[in-house]
Amino acid sequence: RVDALPWIDPPPPLHWQLAEAELTALGVIVNGRLSALGQQALQLGMPVALAVMVCRAEREARDSALLLAALLLLKKRRQNST
Repeated sequence: RVDALPWIDPPPPLHWQLAEAELTALGVIVNGRLSALGQQALQLGMPVALAVMVCRAEREARDSALLLAALLLLKKRRQNST
């Protein structure tokens, strides 16, 4: 499947396999295809693991999950800027 995309420089096969395994473990990919959860997560425009956390949060906890995701993203940005 890595061959199906028009890469300038394709990723090493091991990196592709690890990414696919992580996305499968998160439930974003099922049988090599984007799941309903994956489609929801994609709409959030944030790192996949955080998007999955927000999507899986119960309605009552969704605001808390979004706040946590925002704080984690802010922390990462600050670490990357120093």
